[in-house]
Amino acid sequence: MIDLLKKRIYSTSSFESSLVPEDSLKSIFLDGLKGSLRTLFITYLVEILQKPVIFLTSDQDSAEKIRDDLEVLLNQQHVVFFPSFERVPYDDHDPNPSLMKLRLETLQHLVESGQGVIVTTVEGIMSRVPIPEKFVDHQYFVKVNSTYIFDEFLKNLQNAGYTREEIVEDVGTFTVRGGIIDIFPWTSSDPVRIEFFGDQIESIRTFNVISQRSIDAIEEVEFLPNLDLEENAGSLFEYFSDEALLVIEDIRIFNDRVRSYEDQIILSYKKLLSENVYPEKPADRYLDKNSVIKNLEAFPSFYTGLVSEKDLKKQHFESTTPPTFAGHLNRLFSYLEKSKTSGLLTLIQCDSKTQAERIAEILEDENLEDAAQVSVGALHNGFVFPEAGLQVLTDHEIFDRYKKRRTYPKFKNGEYLRSLSSLNLYDYIVHIQYGIGQYLGLQTIESGDSKRECIK
Repeated sequence: MIDLLKKRIYSTSSFESSLVPEDSLKSIFLDGLKGSLRTLFITYLVEILQKPVIFLTSDQDSAEKIRDDLEVLLNQQHVVFFPSFERVPYDDHDPNPSLMKLRLETLQHLVESGQGVIVTTVEGIMSRVPIPEKFVDHQYFVKVNSTYIFDEFLKNLQNAGYTREEIVEDVGTFTVRGGIIDIFPWTSSDPVRIEFFGDQIESIRTFNVISQRSIDAIEEVEFLPNLDLEENAGSLFEYFSDEALLVIEDIRIFNDRVRSYEDQIILSYKKLLSENVYPEKPADRYLDKNSVIKNLEAFPSFYTGLVSEKDLKKQHFESTTPPTFAGHLNRLFSYLEKSKTSGLLTLIQCDSKTQAERIAEILEDENLEDAAQVSVGALHNGFVFPEAGLQVLTDHEIFDRYKKRRTYPKFKNGEYLRSLSSLNLYDYIVHIQYGIGQYLGLQTIESGDSKRECIK
């Protein structure tokens, strides 16, 4: 279904004659890309024009939606997301490890290939990061049977931002017991236990952070650095390929957000000074709006928005949004009949196999099974693109439901707990899916052939 969708759209004259920003035409305004057709334009740049794309948006919600759409259309390895830490400027609380994991993986992707699509926000692009050379220098890759000087190994871990503790409970920490080093990498689901014999690594095993028992033997592991603030003198722009194309969503809103975030940074800085706290200067932690504008101007860019920019070359696409059905199936049936008569191919995308089967049965009961093709894997928004002779409808829009969002990668054995030992019996805790509950200790649960200790 996805291949059919791409083939139809990519072969239209609107897409095949797409202008590409270059030195003589640095920026192009995209007009008429409705719904998730905009995402297909991005995948066209990646797959057909073979260009790396940086998608910039003003907020995290929009970034996550475009990330979800891209992962439906592209191999997940070609889509990376550099989120903000979702906190106010100068907030130095420990970051959410799931967000840190995404950020470090994005930097690693950029230094290794830089291809595909990188999605980020105003807060993401304005935060300082290590310069690429330092990030690469502080990566650490270890293999079984390799030789490392033990004391230098520990020093390198600390230089890469890992903190030595008595017991490994949190990501970004390590502990030493004789010739055994336990480490919880920022980008791993489980901590690892590395056993040395002299200066040679004899074994590497993952282990359960709660029970501390070994899980699996592995041959190698990579440690990506989380460097201190004083090491973060670079910007994300320095990681981008020279061939990269920028796609900026709602350019006016984006620019407004850059200005307002800079105001937030300055306000937070002045507040700390008034409290006799002297943090790093704003320029040492964040890019200012002038630096952002200057860096944006260095890359060829596509802009989108509700209002066309007068000075920009415009590229227009004839597409519309589908009608709303609000769960009224009779409206849907009438619309499908009309679309069939007009020769428009209708693709109905569903969030789950169960939902796809349900819709297929409903259409069959109404003798409309040949009026639409139903598949699993839904974009966020449907669209009508007559030039390609097709339209996309989504089940969540048909039934006026909220589309379930893809969540951040979670660490096994529970979402981030700063310290399990800090929980007392009957403490109130908040579960990310089920809400408020009370901690009743640990319980061993059997799942298939394995056992796992879970919080009760």
